[in-house]
Amino acid sequence: MNTELQDIPEINVQKMSRDEAYNIYASNTCLKNRLLYLNAELNLAKLELNYNQLKESRNTCWRVIERCRSNMGYGKFYDEVLISYWIDAYLILGDMFYLRGDRIQARECYEKADDVLMEQLNADNTNIKIIYKAGICKTKLGCLLFKRPYYQNADRYLKDALSLFSQIRCTDSNVSEPRYVISCPIHLDGGCKYKFSCTLRQSHR
Repeated sequence: MNTELQDIPEINVQKMSRDEAYNIYASNTCLKNRLLYLNAELNLAKLELNYNQLKESRNTCWRVIERCRSNMGYGKFYDEVLISYWIDAYLILGDMFYLRGDRIQARECYEKADDVLMEQLNADNTNIKIIYKAGICKTKLGCLLFKRPYYQNADRYLKDALSLFSQIRCTDSNVSEPRYVISCPIHLDGGCKYKFSCTLRQSHR
């Protein structure tokens, strides 16, 4: 159902929270206030995506991206702590393009996030949050490319994701394989989801 023009109470509440966080940030642009504001924007972008308000979700993501890096989101990060917010924005943006049927731009968004995540892993390959997010990103890329003529690249991304998730299992025995499939917010087609689930089960054994 297309809810793009409907009034969604949950979104309205989050917009109020976002506006409040922005007003605090505008009056005092310290890093703590910037993070509170960006977190509110990301929560709004997720809600807008869930309610199929794709244009709005795109615009919200771009506001986050532009607040994380100089030169309209393409320059240097204002602070290293902003990297995770920038990555989250591109992952949501990729999902937005996927739902719009624009697989090319969706891939570009996921690849931007993947490039930065790999840089982070090269600097610190023990950070579980980075490992998990990199696994999710590679899962998105793998599922996006699952159809011909890109299926070989899809297998590579899914194997990379499996390797990353296996690192988490070695670190935390409470992490179970269904989490990896359920937590991936991209709308997987049946074949890809089945293949990835089977791969995880085989690895678990």
